[in-house]
This record gives sequence, structure tokens and C-alpha cells, in this order.
Amino acid sequence: MPQGGKHSRAPNHNKPSARTAGIASKLSCRAQNDEIWELYKDDIRRIYFVQGKTLRETMQIVQITASERKWKEKLKEWGFQKNRPSREMAILISKRDKRLRDEGKDTIFFQNGAEIRGGRLENFKKRKTTKIVQPVSPSASEFPNTTHNFY
Repeated sequence: MPQGGKHSRAPNHNKPSARTAGIASKLSCRAQNDEIWELYKDDIRRIYFVQGKTLRETMQIVQITASERKWKEKLKEWGFQKNRPSREMAILISKRDKRLRDEGKDTIFFQNGAEIRGGRLENFKKRKTTKIVQPVSPSASEFPNTTHNFY
């Protein structure tokens, strides 16, 4: 027994709030946690992507008590990943450059509702043009959570 004859107990950081009070108590712990994550999903997307906050900043703002690893698992599960694979970035650049060359128009890409800034595409292009890159077809298929607007 700990000092003083009392059992020590860790505080419960996932106490019900006004927002989560409607979750049925009959659900399993895992199901309750999934429900809580779903309640905050749109807020997390807005803060992490649209506002451009880091993962740690997002964790502090939303205040769901979970490890960084769990946060990363949830973001991956939802497709909320900021960094695109090199192949996907190369296709986006190819599409943008082809449209600019052929039609003289700019293209803006969006990922999870947030704009992929042109500077990010340019930085990728600068970093990768020093390497030999296979040509990429601008007609390649679209990626999940990515859209584009033509101007």
C-alpha cells in the first residue's frame, strides 16, 4: 500500500464534458473513445489542415487525452496526412505545369479542404529536380482527399 494507507489512483483525463455527455454509457471503452474522436474529427481537420497547426499544437487545442502515437494513428486512419508521397507530388506538379503551359491558367490543389500552397509545390520541385525523376503523366488518377480548382 502507498504511504498513508490509501490507494493511489491516476486522474481520469477523459472525464465527460458537455460535448461528450450524450455518449451511451453501455458502449465499450473502445467504442466510447471512437465516438469521442468522431465528435472532434472536423475540429481536428480544421485546426491541423486549414489553420496549419502542428500536431502538438492541435493536441493542445483539442485536448483529447491520448498519446502522440494514437493521434498519428487516427490522422492516418482519416487520411489526414500533411505530407504527400513524392510520386503524388510529382503528379500534382505535372498537372499544374501542363495546364499552365497549354492553357496559360493556374491550378490550385486542395487536400482535406486546405489549399496545397504553390510554394510547397515549388519547394518540392526544387528539391527533386536535382535527381533523375521518371516522367509523370498529368492524366494520372486522382488521390483520395485531393481536389483541384482551375482559374
